[in-house]
Formats: sequence, C-alpha cells, structure tokens
Amino acid sequence: MKTKRILSLLLVCAMLAVPIFTLSSGAASVSTRPSIVGVHVRVESGFTAYFYIEAPSPQTTEVGIFVGEERIKANRMEDGRYVAALRGISPTKMSDLFAVYPYAVIGTSSNVRGEAYLFGLQDYAMRLLAQEELAEPTRRMLIAMLNFGAACQIKEDYRTHLLANVGLTEEERTLPTRPLVNVFEVPSFEADELAYSASASAYYKNSLLFSFGFRVDGLEDATGTYMEIADNPEFLKSVLYSLTQSKTKDEEGNTVYVYSTDTDGIYLNCLDKPYYVRLVTPDGVSRAITYSVESYAYLVLETEAGEEIEQPAKDFLRALIAFGDALRAYDEAAATPEQ
Repeated sequence: MKTKRILSLLLVCAMLAVPIFTLSSGAASVSTRPSIVGVHVRVESGFTAYFYIEAPSPQTTEVGIFVGEERIKANRMEDGRYVAALRGISPTKMSDLFAVYPYAVIGTSSNVRGEAYLFGLQDYAMRLLAQEELAEPTRRMLIAMLNFGAACQIKEDYRTHLLANVGLTEEERTLPTRPLVNVFEVPSFEADELAYSASASAYYKNSLLFSFGFRVDGLEDATGTYMEIADNPEFLKSVLYSLTQSKTKDEEGNTVYVYSTDTDGIYLNCLDKPYYVRLVTPDGVSRAITYSVESYAYLVLETEAGEEIEQPAKDFLRALIAFGDALRAYDEAAATPEQ
C-alpha cells in the first residue's frame, strides 16, 4: 500500500534556504575537544539549525552533537569542519535555549564532549538584528519570524510570560496586513462522477501542513482510495496519500464515512501557492479542488467561516501570512544582483 511521502518535489519555490546567516560562536579549540564554531538557521516548511564543528584530533572518526538525549551525527565538509543539522525546531519554543554539546569519537572507542553551546531561535534572530547595516528585507524577515513565534506561543499557551518578540518595539510587534487572495474553488460534479465534500485547514506541527477531510456519499470502503495532490492542474509529479476512515452521523442520523489525511511540508515562503487535490479510487478519479494556505487564512479571517475560530488562532494566521510575505521579500532581494 502506498503511504505518505514528503512533498519535496512539489513544494519548491525559487529560494528555499532562508536565512543563511552564520553566527560565530567565538569558541576556540581546546586540546582534542570538539567545539562549535558557528551556526546558521534555514527556513523551509520548518526551522533547521546547522552547527559547524571543529574537531582538531587527526584520529577523529565521528563528530556530531547532543541535544538532550538526541544524538545527531555530523557530515564532514571540504574545509575539514563538520556540520550537524537539528531539524524540526518548533517556533512555539522560539524563546527557549537549548544546550547543544559537540562530541567526537577519537579512534574506535574514546568519546570526547566539548563545551555546551546555548542556542535558541529568538537569541539567533536578536543577535542578527543587533548587527549594524543589516539589509532592510533581512530585518523585516527576522522581525516577522519573532512575531510568528510569539503568535505560536499564545496559540499553544506556552510560556506566554516570555514571548519571542518581547525585545521588539511596539511598532515592530504590529503585524502588517493586506487583502488575502482566495483560490479555493468548489468543483461542479457530473451525475456519474465521484462527488465529495471536503474540509481543509492549515496548521503548524514541526512544519506547516495541510489537513484534509473528505465525505463521500455511498463510499463505505476506502480500500484503494487515496488523496492525490500536485502543484499543477495536470497532476504531473503528484503525490498520493493514504486515507484514514472514521464514522459520524448526518443531520438525519444516518451513518456517514469521513476520510482524512495530512500532507507534509508546505514551504513557509509559498503560502499563496495553489495546490490541486482530488480523490483516486479503483474506479477512477474525482474532480479536483484548488487550495492554498492563504485561501484558508482568507476563509478564516475574511468570511463567516471563521466566526467560531478563537482569536489566538486568527492571530496565528495573520502572523503566518506576514512571515511568509517577509520570507518571499527576503528571497527576492537575495536573488537580485546588486547594482
């Protein structure tokens, strides 16, 4: 049976790695102990921190980092340093500090730990914001990132006494707004087609995901039925997702079957990007619906569909859209050659 696969081929925008600043730790190698000499953060569907490590012993056979109990092996680079990636950093914990310990295996058995490097997304952003002559698109992107982290904290009620944007000015904490674009279209099914109703939402776990639910009248067995999603209406290079079945009652008390699934990894600088979704059954395929993260935000923030949505969830969407816009502006500035 086909299962979920990452949408890595579908979700590529022009620039995927933002930001790519490296902060020096100021650490110096002591004897044969490994040390973290720099870190940079990448933003895709989630946040990843890359730690650069020096391991001076010529007998080193393995290098990496410990974050709590998690051990992450590093890859050796051409310049002799090593790089280890800490993936899936939650923006809800943006104001937290994590102790990252570099380690090295010397020879075949000797494990050596270096000094702890304290890392947090808020600290990373604030140190960059303190740099002189920071480009304006970069500054706006970092501010939007901190506001997004604060919105995640409030939505999840996590350490709200120490919000990620606490170091910003009141003006910087004010979210920019703009009219949102809706690409959601309800398909018109023919009598002999597989017809369905769909609900959808966008939410953040360790990355930004779509959640889809489908109700299909008369479909009681989902065997061989999948959701298909693509970034083009021809469904080229599409990805299939298996469905989970659940039962509920309609208004008349009849049993109806609901099928649901979550996608993987929507890039945070692609929130307005349309995706095309349809059901695939052993007997054929349904008509497609068109959707985007921005469409979900539009439905929640600008229509009656969002009347029952709580305010922290709405503020989360506003901060998400502002962050996505700032990331894209940063991308465009980085891709433009200096005159």
